[in-house]
Amino acid sequence: MKKRIALAAAAVAFLGWLLVLRHPLQQPSAYTKGTELYYLAWVDHGRYWQKAAAAKKLVELEGKKEYEVTERLWWRQRGLVKNMLTLCLFDMRPTVHKKDVLRLVTLKDREFRTEGAWMKTDYEFDGEGVDFFFDWGGEAALRLARQGYADLPILNVIMGYACSFYPTERKKAKAVFDTFQGLPPYDPSPQPKTINEVPQKTQEQVGAIRTWLQDHFDTLEWSQEKRQYQ
Repeated sequence: MKKRIALAAAAVAFLGWLLVLRHPLQQPSAYTKGTELYYLAWVDHGRYWQKAAAAKKLVELEGKKEYEVTERLWWRQRGLVKNMLTLCLFDMRPTVHKKDVLRLVTLKDREFRTEGAWMKTDYEFDGEGVDFFFDWGGEAALRLARQGYADLPILNVIMGYACSFYPTERKKAKAVFDTFQGLPPYDPSPQPKTINEVPQKTQEQVGAIRTWLQDHFDTLEWSQEKRQYQ
């Protein structure tokens, strides 16, 4: 009798363990809106478009701490959502996930043949439309450069951001350029009139930066203390 009770208890514990693996979090309503666990719960329980919208919020969230939960969810995701969670894992433990994020810089989506993918729906997530393109290649390059892992191909991606039509992307490029001691100046404020135009000032500044990097990159070293390439 005692043996049967012990076996039954073990079976219940095992089923509970499987359930935690399947759903490590409660429903999103159990967490404060806008928090890391709230978005992770949507990745855990939501439909695919909800998972994607929540994962995008996680990528943008500063000070992420829920590494173990994110890693468990990562194993069960695919495509766009998995790639966004890869960036989140790198934010928390860059040395562990460097290779995974390096792969994203050149990983192409099967449908669009770009280093990113569209999530196009008519739905809303937390009051915002879920219709966006997520550039995992660019986001990967930015993160690698900010952690001292820059190389010339990665910096070419960031120079593309410096010429972008979108102000947020130009500001992200500026933040990376500021980590290079002695780099020629870059002003992200000139706004292209069309998505294919690059203002003359931007062309000149990015050209000067490209030349400087080609001449100096091999002599640069990353200072972890100063968070700079010197």
